[in-house]
Amino acid sequence: MLSWDNLTSKGTFHIVPDWTFVWNAALAREATLLHDIPEDKIFVTGASVFDFWFEMKPSLDRPSFCTKIGIDPKRPFILYLCSSAFIGGNETLFVRELAGVIAEHPRTKDVNLVVRPHPLNASIWKGFRARKVAIWPERVEWVDVPGAKQDYYDTIFHSAAVLGVNTSAFLEAAILGKPCVTVVWMSITGQANRIGPFRASARR
Repeated sequence: MLSWDNLTSKGTFHIVPDWTFVWNAALAREATLLHDIPEDKIFVTGASVFDFWFEMKPSLDRPSFCTKIGIDPKRPFILYLCSSAFIGGNETLFVRELAGVIAEHPRTKDVNLVVRPHPLNASIWKGFRARKVAIWPERVEWVDVPGAKQDYYDTIFHSAAVLGVNTSAFLEAAILGKPCVTVVWMSITGQANRIGPFRASARR
């Protein structure tokens, strides 16, 4: 299983594999409960796909990095990592409100917000402007090539915290020791909804 959600969001198996390799005991239970894979065909290996994160180092110091992306290096920044259109829809309204909440609160009024678009939902950020918000990179790439991977690492490394709705980037941020924050939102009917008002609830 390459990702943490492959067992829960990608449909059920139609053929039982000879062997199934998973990260941990939790994914092993999901493989058995959701896909009827026999326990003796499941091997817990750890998440080797993240190994390189423990070896990487930042390519720029913080002032140089902030100057590169166009924000004040004297101020901390929160990194908002976007989701795909399937998960987050149009996140621009949410980010605009989020930026307003950050600017209004006395403890975060001097904090910048850096938004990293999702590669499959980047077009919504063209022309977006908001006070103390930087969209970076403007041309987002998958992090499977060295340059894009390093930029991605540097962005998380220099952030004060990482915020998102539902993203595997929380795993990478946790490796770097960054606080990971998500939001809870409900529709007026009490059912889970797409991104709504940030003021509704927030949990760390």
